[in-house]
Amino acid sequence: MVLPLLPMILSSFNDISPPSVTEWRGFITTWHAFFWMPGEALRADPVLRALDRGRFVSCFGNSLYVAAMVVPLSMLLGLAGALLHTVLSRREQGR
Repeated sequence: MVLPLLPMILSSFNDISPPSVTEWRGFITTWHAFFWMPGEALRADPVLRALDRGRFVSCFGNSLYVAAMVVPLSMLLGLAGALLHTVLSRREQGR
């Protein structure tokens, strides 16, 4: 399940826009340095100017909020299903 993430991670270090896995132009960290750059440097680069740091942080916070709601719910449903399976299989075996 993690294997498909590797090409995505590698393409984020590729010096081509948009990031590509099939064509490699060199190693860069521009996409990652974006979050620590001062505002003047962002306005100077036309590609990075199109990105909105505030919107990204907001979306990331929203993803964390959704994960905080979904993970406990899925754990409860999974445990309830396992418990129900155990009870039904014991009942079927006559214990």
